[in-house]
Amino acid sequence: MKNLAILTILVAFALNACTQDSFTEKTFHDFIAKNEDQMFLSDNTDKNFVFIAGSGWKLGITDFIEQSSNMTIKNEFSDLTVNQSGGTAIVSGIIDQKIAQKENPSDVFEYKGVFTAVYASQNNKWVLMSWQHSDYRPEGSFTEKTFHELMAKTEDRMFTLENTDENFVFITGNGQKMGRTELKELTSTMAVINEFSDVTVNQSGATVIVSGLIDQKISQKENPAGAWNYKGVFTAVYAAQNNNWVLMSWQHSDYKPND
Repeated sequence: MKNLAILTILVAFALNACTQDSFTEKTFHDFIAKNEDQMFLSDNTDKNFVFIAGSGWKLGITDFIEQSSNMTIKNEFSDLTVNQSGGTAIVSGIIDQKIAQKENPSDVFEYKGVFTAVYASQNNKWVLMSWQHSDYRPEGSFTEKTFHELMAKTEDRMFTLENTDENFVFITGNGQKMGRTELKELTSTMAVINEFSDVTVNQSGATVIVSGLIDQKISQKENPAGAWNYKGVFTAVYAAQNNNWVLMSWQHSDYKPND
C-alpha cells in the first residue's frame, strides 16, 4: 500500500509537471490583464524583449519603457490563435488600442493592428520575448458579415458615419443625386430602419461592390407613427483607405419584381 501511495503521488506530480506549462488563450488574457496599460513592462518580460511597431520601428525594453511611460493604453483582442511547442508559445490576432497621453487623457488615438507575440517558459513562468504589430488592412477579407457590421454601426444614419468618403455620392430610386452634406441635412430629422436581403459581395483587391434588396421604414423623428415603407435594389461601393473600409457610393433602384 505504501508503494502504491508513493506511485500515485509520483504519477500526480508527473501529470502536474506536464500540464503546468500549458499556454492557452486564458493564459494570454491573464498575462495582459496583470499588466493593465503597460503590458510589456512587467517583471515577466524578458530583458532582451523586442517590440516592432506597425510602422517598422524596433524598440528594446528600455526604449519602450521610455516611449510609453507617459501613456495610457487600453487594449482589446479578437480572432486569437495560440500555438504552443514545448516551452514556446506564439499568440496572434487582432488588437484594437486606445492610446492617450496621461496629461491629456481626452485626446485619444486609436490603432488597429494584427499582432504576433512570442512567449517562452523560463524558471517556471511564461516570459514575453517579442511582440510585433502590422497595420490592419481590411482589404484582406470583406464578407457579407463585414457589410452587416458596418451597417449596424450607423444605426439609422446609414450614409453619414465617419467611414463614409468625403466625396460620397448617393443616388435615389428616382434618380436624384446627393453628396454627403446634402444627405446629412435631409436625413437629420428622419429615423430609418433598414433590412437587407439577397446580398452579394464582389471584391477585387481594395474595392468591394455589395448589391442586394433593401427594405426601409422611414419616419420623421417628430412623428414616428407616420412611417412609410420603401423597397429597392441597391449597389454600394467600398474602398480600403487608411485601414478602414470607406463607403464611396450608394445607389437605389425602385424594386419592380415584374419587370
